[in-house]
Amino acid sequence: MRRFHTEKPLEKSWTHNTPSASRNFYNAHIRIYTDTAKLSMAGEVEKTALKLIAEMMRSYSQILKAVAEIEEAGRQPFDEMLKKLFSPEKLAEMRNKVPPNLYAVFAVALFRLTAAAPKLQNPLALTTEEKKKLSNEILEIAEIMAKIAASKQ
Repeated sequence: MRRFHTEKPLEKSWTHNTPSASRNFYNAHIRIYTDTAKLSMAGEVEKTALKLIAEMMRSYSQILKAVAEIEEAGRQPFDEMLKKLFSPEKLAEMRNKVPPNLYAVFAVALFRLTAAAPKLQNPLALTTEEKKKLSNEILEIAEIMAKIAASKQ
């Protein structure tokens, strides 16, 4: 049926004579659309992953630069400074300089950090949930350490 007088009547073809032809065409169209959407989504995921990798590399670069600056200022390797910072003598000295409630939280954070350390060796091997949990735990420990550093010593 024509809507306008200038339209040509629809030509019948073998596809129109088949009862499921229009349904097959529709299903094929949906499959193509879905596959295209999946490819597009995969492309977006890959793009996001590349952005994340770039951001991780920037962060790692900043960490390396900060470590190098600390080593220059302290005139010793960073791991040596960490050993001294967390030595029993230094921790006992810190206990006397920091408020007791803050030091108790710091001690718990050190125990949590010690427990999390093995997972930090290869974090990409962790499950998604473990990564999220470890991320939150590290952030909490970092906040506690920042409070200790900011407290009057």
